[in-house]
Amino acid sequence: MDLRVLKSFVTICKLGNITRASEVLFISQPALTRQLQELEDELGCKLLIRNTRSLTLTESGYLFFQRAEEILTLANQAKMELSEKGEFLRGIIRIGIVETSAMRILTREMQKFTAQYPHVHFEIY
Repeated sequence: MDLRVLKSFVTICKLGNITRASEVLFISQPALTRQLQELEDELGCKLLIRNTRSLTLTESGYLFFQRAEEILTLANQAKMELSEKGEFLRGIIRIGIVETSAMRILTREMQKFTAQYPHVHFEIY
């Protein structure tokens, strides 16, 4: 299994049609069908229920679709991070706080921090 196959699977799922997915991916429809069959063989389960005009994800297919999207997102993120030059801080800072006057201080400090480290994002709970 490689990223190309995962991308093909995700595209098939999003479009709901192998023919349309093959056009978008610039792959012949038989080659794409073969990729899908090989993926199902590799995983040992059916991912899609094929109808004459559409596809439906099985339970296993839905789970694999979610994981495939996560993997592709992480691969793209890693590629982007490695292509950027220089050292910088990145990630997510999660903060739990109740609504008080301290929120003004926190907001001001978050703005300063974000200006210095634009690749850091905050999640407030």
